[in-house]
Amino acid sequence: MDRNESSGFSSEGGITCFDFCEKLNCLVTGCIDNSVKVWNPAENASCNEILTGHFNSVTHVLVDEKRLNVISADRDKTIRVWSLLRPQCLQTIKFKEGDFAGKNIFATLYLDKEYGKYHLS
Repeated sequence: MDRNESSGFSSEGGITCFDFCEKLNCLVTGCIDNSVKVWNPAENASCNEILTGHFNSVTHVLVDEKRLNVISADRDKTIRVWSLLRPQCLQTIKFKEGDFAGKNIFATLYLDKEYGKYHLS
């Protein structure tokens, strides 16, 4: 695909967030239907992988190009770590309701590339 060309991606219910993996040339989307989808920008008709396991809308996705993982967070404060090489969940972190009393969903998810650490606020 030429740099000036555009592509369209759609998911039933909608897409809430996205990140791009330059190393694998794939777009990762978080969706209202509780899934994380992996797309090839050259083939915009359908997604390559659908990663399921969240029980609420996915609000954040973050690609870790060094480890080739995706970190996703959903509305019920569950975080999942996925492998982009083997489409499977590697880890699930579920926060208790009291951990964020009175707080809504996470505001941001950030990868510190220098130290290889994830930050969540």
